[in-house]
Order: sequence, then structure tokens, then C-alpha cells
Amino acid sequence: MSTWQTLNATAIPPTPSEAASGFSIHAAPSTDIWECPPSTSCFNAPMFYQSMLLSEFKRARVTMTANLTDLYSQAGLVMVIYYSDGRRKWIKTGLEIIGGQQMIGTVGRDEWPDWSPGFVITKEKEGSEVTIELAREEPNLSVFEVECGDGGETRKVIREMMWGLAGDGTEKCSVGVYAAKPGNTGGDLVADFKGLFVEKIEP
Repeated sequence: MSTWQTLNATAIPPTPSEAASGFSIHAAPSTDIWECPPSTSCFNAPMFYQSMLLSEFKRARVTMTANLTDLYSQAGLVMVIYYSDGRRKWIKTGLEIIGGQQMIGTVGRDEWPDWSPGFVITKEKEGSEVTIELAREEPNLSVFEVECGDGGETRKVIREMMWGLAGDGTEKCSVGVYAAKPGNTGGDLVADFKGLFVEKIEP
């Protein structure tokens, strides 16, 4: 039985073994997680996620590849934070196409979203696996690119969000993976994931 839930998707969420070994998300055209003043709001990207209190969250990690060809096409980790007064904030990070290049991009939506670039994926490495981690690094949430080699694991920090853990302890969050294709032409974007896990703080 899957421990994952779906949003904006009809696909069956991955089982624990599939989350580890591999699964895909298909994103149709005109899907995104984005907001822009004064009134633009889009939150229709397909997502597989787990829910918990924000105070319980420790880290999430996934390894991914995606057939990104269109501007702003993207796939990666996502966290949505829900507040008792009805506000919603979010963080998304992963592969994205900007200016014809694949790169690791991160968006943090506090009052309004702000995008920041991470590492550029060279042409030689396009299609290679990329591992991303979102982690509690008190007092903030941090995004890392994770590289594994013979010498072990290296975590390179991409982004720190000081507002990410702020609250009174009642905040809830949904954490998982998503894919989005904001452009309105062509077929679905297919993102492949493996090694997905979300870790809670031990009680």
C-alpha cells in the first residue's frame, strides 16, 4: 500500500518499493506552480506527496531525470506549507529549462515567489541523474545538490530560506515530487524519479 497521496494527478502514487526503485510523473501542457503580482496564481502541477506537521519535517531527497525541452519545463521536490489562518507558502526545487539551458532552479514563495538559479547542467550531462535534497538546517530550510562518488557523498548548498520553518508549531506541510510544463504546446513532460524519501524528526 502506498504512503503517498496525489494532487492534480490521476496516476496511482508509487508504492514504497517504487519510490525507491523508480516511477514517473507525466505533466500535461499548461501546468505549473507559480504566482505573480497582482493576481496570477497557478497551482495545477501533478504531485505525489506525504503530509505532516512542519515541525516534524527533517528532510526529503530524490534522484531525477526529465525530458526537458521547453522553456520553464521543470521537475523536482516540492513542499507546500499550510497555515492556520489560510495562508499557503511553498518551495520547489529541481531541474528546469531557462534560456535554452538545463539548470537546477529553486523558487521560494513567501509573500510572492522568487526564483534563484543553481548549477547549470552542461550539454554533456543533460539526461544524467541529478539528486536534490530539501533539509531542515536550523533555523532555516536548505536546498542541496547531492553528488555521490568513490569518496562518499558531497552536499552542495543551493539555497537557504530563513522563513521556511517560521511559525507557531501548528503549520502543516505536504512534501514530495512534482512535474510541470507551463507551455501550452506539444505533449506531456515525463519526469523519472527514484530514491525518493521523506524523513521525519524522531519523537
